Amino acid sequence: MAWAILRRLFQTRKRPLRDGPIVRVVSMGAGTPKPSGSNGARLSVPGYASGSGAGTSAAGNVYFIPHPPTETPQKMEQYRELRDNVPDISGGIWVWVRMCNTGHDVNVFRRETREQTYEFSERIRDLAARIDSNGGMDGLLNRLLLSYFTYGAFAGEIVVNTTRTDISTLAPIPVRTIRFGYKGSKEMRGIPANAPLQAFQVVPGQREPIELNPETFIYYALDPDEDNPYGRSLINALPEYVHWQRQIIPAMARAQ
Repeated sequence: MAWAILRRLFQTRKRPLRDGPIVRVVSMGAGTPKPSGSNGARLSVPGYASGSGAGTSAAGNVYFIPHPPTETPQKMEQYRELRDNVPDISGGIWVWVRMCNTGHDVNVFRRETREQTYEFSERIRDLAARIDSNGGMDGLLNRLLLSYFTYGAFAGEIVVNTTRTDISTLAPIPVRTIRFGYKGSKEMRGIPANAPLQAFQVVPGQREPIELNPETFIYYALDPDEDNPYGRSLINALPEYVHWQRQIIPAMARAQ
């Protein structure tokens, strides 16, 4: 998984980001509109500013694909509460994350000279060290896996520097705010047959969804259905069990 992320990052690094309808200026709340993910600024809104849930209705001419019943933003909040407050679930996810991320090594093969091998290795190590402010690549993988096991998906945005020549960081996006959908046509009053599937971030209190750049947006989904792009949480079957456990155990204690 670490190599897959690095490969995606270097693919983004090698080509200039395009401007156009996918990369546009959007309003991020009160104040002056900010750039949309190119020129060193991130397009998405971080978790502390995105609230506790996301809207579920179409906004403007965007037609959203509905979440699976077990993967709504409200359900995701419930999964997070279980992960943080139920010892069995918290311990299980902690172990899964550590077993899946045991660290990584960087090795470069088949370069023409020893100097090129060393230079390329150092470039990868430098990128891996600064890709996340909390532990580099290993810290990023921990975040990815924690989100993956809790919510069934991980979302992030590659942020480039102001000159678009290098990658600054990979900024995680709250999965509960991600929506997939299609941009409709006002003239046709519907979705064009060739409309591509696009990713948006829906932030409570913000009227328009943020249209994410497909060249810098990353979304890993766990076990999505064939007709739905959203992932499925590993613990989506546990709320009923936990509810039953919380009811039965006190009753058994009183019966003794």
